[in-house]
Amino acid sequence: MNRVVRYRESGNRLAERILLLDNIPANVIHDGGRLRFSADGLLYITAGDAATEQLAQDVASLAGKILRVNPDGTTPRGNPFASPIYSYGHRNPQGIDWHPANRRPLGIRTWRDGQRRDKRGRWWRELWMAHDRGQPNDAGDARADDLL
Repeated sequence: MNRVVRYRESGNRLAERILLLDNIPANVIHDGGRLRFSADGLLYITAGDAATEQLAQDVASLAGKILRVNPDGTTPRGNPFASPIYSYGHRNPQGIDWHPANRRPLGIRTWRDGQRRDKRGRWWRELWMAHDRGQPNDAGDARADDLL
């Protein structure tokens, strides 16, 4: 299992370990695991489907999801499932950023999941809260208006 842990650095050492989130399914492939704070201070976490495609559709599992938590690990009030899950149906999201114009979250996708690349060869798709990205049934379905 994967987990997200926060530490404070004190005297060149890690101190004050705080577990923010655990029980994120893990595997040697489709492990995701990117972390990024948004401008409003929420922590976004990418989690791959742990090579078990059906978990991406299971909202009782944290696998195959984009997760969003407060800096203390609690669930933000606006999350759609009253859990850390922000969006689901992801195969193996490889990163997160925000659209430069509208500041909506974007996920970096693996080759199979995306439709367009940026200049560095990365696949990007806009993420919507509570939106099902279709893994395993329709991993490549993207509309032109959700692409950067």
